[in-house]
Parts: sequence; structure tokens; C-alpha cells
Amino acid sequence: KTLQSLVTPDGIAAYAWLNKPDDRFKPKFTIDVHFDKTDPKVKKFFKLLVELNAKWLRDNGKKFKKAPMPKCIKVVDEERSAKLGIPVGTPYIQFSTSAENNEDPIAVFDANGARTNQRVYGGDVVAIDTSIGGWITPQGVGIKGYLNSVQLLKSNWTGGRDSSGSKFGVRDDYISEDGDDAEIDEPDASGLEEEDLDFGKDDPTEGIV
Repeated sequence: KTLQSLVTPDGIAAYAWLNKPDDRFKPKFTIDVHFDKTDPKVKKFFKLLVELNAKWLRDNGKKFKKAPMPKCIKVVDEERSAKLGIPVGTPYIQFSTSAENNEDPIAVFDANGARTNQRVYGGDVVAIDTSIGGWITPQGVGIKGYLNSVQLLKSNWTGGRDSSGSKFGVRDDYISEDGDDAEIDEPDASGLEEEDLDFGKDDPTEGIV
């Protein structure tokens, strides 16, 4: 079930499977995006995910004293940090298609919102058009970010061919010195304090019954 569709804050890409599916398990298009947890826009985004996750858990009969961190939010460990050069403790999310939607490559758009054939590589700055969906399995309940398309905001790769058409708008902060990103349309998460975003918690489902 889709709970909300949105465009994420900017993040750093890794392990981008956008032109052909990652078939190590069930074939899916995927991309990992690492976020700066000190960025106010990222804090707002994660508070929204906490709120959506808590509502989905309650709607499915789960009880807890404190809204837990969604399982889809993971943190960089020492092994991943050594491979990617991203600091330990950095939160990241893997956005993916469903296993049934693995035929058409993922559309990539540039900072102007125009379609591009530029490839996305690890270390590129990206934003994700995602549908936050709720899932239920015999193993548990939670939310995840489904991958719709990618906006490539900053890359060292040059060349490519543009065509029109995208829900992404022009990103002023990458075109000129001025301008702010659009606000994320979110439910009221004002009751969630910064300290609630405990990215280092070993078990994000601890306390859920």
C-alpha cells in the first residue's frame, strides 16, 4: 500500500542498478542513498518516515511506547565505510522496485528536470522520486521506499542526451548561488524531537509487540 509519494532530500548514491536489475536475489532495480543526518531537510524527511511507519504499525495492531525507527533506514558500519569512504553511522536507505517490475530501466533526470542518459555512479549527488509503501509479511510489518525515478544533481560523468518530461523541477541551488529546495509535504510530526532519530539503535523494532 502506498502511504505517500515524495522526492527525497539530496543524498550520496552507491550501488546503483538502474539500467538492469540486480539479480543477486530477486531481480530488482535498486539504489542506495546516504543522507547527511545533520541536514535540517534530512531530519525532516526522517521524522516523516518515523511518523508514517508508526501509523502503519498502529493500523496493523502493533503497540509500542516510542515510535521506532523504520527498518528501511540503516546505518553505515565499518565494513561499508571502508568500501565507500562514507563515515560510520551515516544513515542510508535502499530504494528498489518490486521484483515484478524489473523490465524497464529506471528513468534518470538532470538538475533541470530534463530526461538524461547519464549514468549514476557511486558518490554522485541524487534525489529519489519514491513511493513510501507499507508492507506486511509473516516476518513483520514496516515501510519501504519504492524506486520510481532518479534525479542526478551532481556527477563527474559528462556527455549524454536530454529529452523533455519529468516531475522534477529546476533545482535552483544547483543552477545558481541562490534558491531553496521545495518543502516536503508531510503530516504533522512536530511531536518527534531530534533525539528520537536514534540511528545507532541496534534493533529498530525493539519494544514493538
